[in-house]
Amino acid sequence: AAGSGPVDLTAALIRYSDGTHVVNYAYGSPGFSPTWIRGTNNSGVMRSGDLVQVSFALANLLAPRTDVQLLLVPEIGSPVEASFRAPSTYGIDTHVTLR
Repeated sequence: AAGSGPVDLTAALIRYSDGTHVVNYAYGSPGFSPTWIRGTNNSGVMRSGDLVQVSFALANLLAPRTDVQLLLVPEIGSPVEASFRAPSTYGIDTHVTLR
């Protein structure tokens, strides 16, 4: 969140839940990997004003129209939640970007 303190992504977890599966992803392979869109990657620490894209491969197939909850759980501080519904169709795409 804007104005928040630094978040060490190397010590954070991303918790994925789709109502059937719950998976915790840690930093690194095969967990999640961050890419800095705005700001500078300072040893995996996200700072106020940074814009970071997080990528990870799902452990299970995600069916169309599935409700999903993602929770970024930092080592220190409050978790941040994002929820979405999967697209009604994926077409031929094997990778889907959610914004």
